[in-house]
Amino acid sequence: MRYRSMARRVLNVCWKSALVIIGIFCAILLWVAAREQYDEHYGWDAHYWDADLSANICVHHFRENAVRVYDREAGKYVTPRLKWVSDVPENDTLTVFCDKKDRRGFLNVKTGEIVIEGKYKYAWVFSEGLAAVVEPGGKMGFIDKTEQYVIAPELDYIPSHDYVFKHGVCCIQNREGYQGLLSREGEWVVPQEYSFISYIEEADMFVPTKDKKEGLIRNGSFEWVLPMEYDDISWADAPSGEGFVLYKDFCSKHVTLDGTVIDEFLIDDTEELKYMTRFNSDEADEYEISDRVIAFRVYNLYGVMDKHTGKVLVPAMYGCIEMSSENILKCSLDPDRYDNFVLYNIEGKKIE
Repeated sequence: MRYRSMARRVLNVCWKSALVIIGIFCAILLWVAAREQYDEHYGWDAHYWDADLSANICVHHFRENAVRVYDREAGKYVTPRLKWVSDVPENDTLTVFCDKKDRRGFLNVKTGEIVIEGKYKYAWVFSEGLAAVVEPGGKMGFIDKTEQYVIAPELDYIPSHDYVFKHGVCCIQNREGYQGLLSREGEWVVPQEYSFISYIEEADMFVPTKDKKEGLIRNGSFEWVLPMEYDDISWADAPSGEGFVLYKDFCSKHVTLDGTVIDEFLIDDTEELKYMTRFNSDEADEYEISDRVIAFRVYNLYGVMDKHTGKVLVPAMYGCIEMSSENILKCSLDPDRYDNFVLYNIEGKKIE
């Protein structure tokens, strides 16, 4: 009887132990399945966004602030985990990547393979065969696709500036804020002495700005087409002809590429001028529109012309213009202030 009781106790313990073991085993299976499900959608190996570099090569973006380049055709990753990969450059096969140690290098967008290892502090995509790179010491130069320097790393690196070659030159800014144009051979074709240099694609010319004045330089020869004496130079493709709009001495005109004048006098808009004829303390004041003069606007500055002949009476050099009376013009030096006025009579003569 005693042996039978002991056997029952042993069987009871074994049965309970088996249940515990089975429970633990099931819990492990559930944990593994949940972990795989998590990893598939949220974990280290889960990517949530693809960006195409080429037909078969894409960039997988992961939630852990990492990316990896994937070859769809081969069905495998071709790079280790990186911080980011730049967009596909225009007309080039190499783009920039940043590795986990914040070093920049280059990879081929057609194969995804790294062709220049991450070693630079900063780097830009290749443009016209060259790429700007910044050495750990902070100086910048330009390399070719064999990683050889074509332009030695002796240039200042200025954050937020765009270091790419366009139209055979690269606009480079120094630490003092002055810009110049550097050729692919490393020659300063336009010296670093301008506050800004823009480009007019239609004419293949550059517009340097210095001391708030602009001029015009022809690309290729880098000869001056127009001297540095204009307040603004822009391009217009009008029915009357394509050419430059030149703003100088509060006047704007339209000229062709060879300098032939298309329109001698350009304005942006006109506005009626009115003067008070009756002041009412309890009702709206009464005004009358002038039948003799009208305001005109050029580059956000106002002037006055004869309403019938179009003769300029007051140059477009004021922030705003009002009429104090039928015969008095009140011209503000600043559109945001209501003092510092200059007075003219209706014939355009300044009242001292």
